[in-house]
Amino acid sequence: MLHYTLSADGIELTDKLEKYIEKKVKPLEKYVPKSAQEAMTLDIHFRLIKKNHAHQTSNGSAFSRRSVNEAVQAVQRVSPGDEKRADVEELDSVSGSAVEQVERSVGHDEKEVEFILVLPHEKIVIKEATTHAYASLDVIMVEVKRRLRSYKEKHEPKSIRHRIARAKRKLPKKS
Repeated sequence: MLHYTLSADGIELTDKLEKYIEKKVKPLEKYVPKSAQEAMTLDIHFRLIKKNHAHQTSNGSAFSRRSVNEAVQAVQRVSPGDEKRADVEELDSVSGSAVEQVERSVGHDEKEVEFILVLPHEKIVIKEATTHAYASLDVIMVEVKRRLRSYKEKHEPKSIRHRIARAKRKLPKKS
């Protein structure tokens, strides 16, 4: 079981938000090698960012949709390849309800989520700020999964089956 620490400045951590975080964080264990699971630590920090309300558009829904679209574009810039499209599609499906929540929160300050995952040999730090904490967390989770897959490929010991196959390829062929 992954243990994590939550903290917040200016934002109330509701039961609903804590359950949402738990739902998002729990699947991360499968992306971390078993040898690193005991040593990893996770800190999630929420912070309220005051923004200048004078720059809002008169059309509230266009403003809020733009915030979510910018978040989706940020993920697409991080993973532009076709093999990463599943991550973007996952973000789109998860953020569908987040779009509605962002639309309701037009004119509110931005919520920044800082995600710090410390693993043996690597520290993953990701920050994302949108008008809604749920949307920020969705964007972060896509990037964390991508980075953890890369970490696992680098640091997970190869199975015995792979070692045997590699050794057989190195043996001289019989004539």
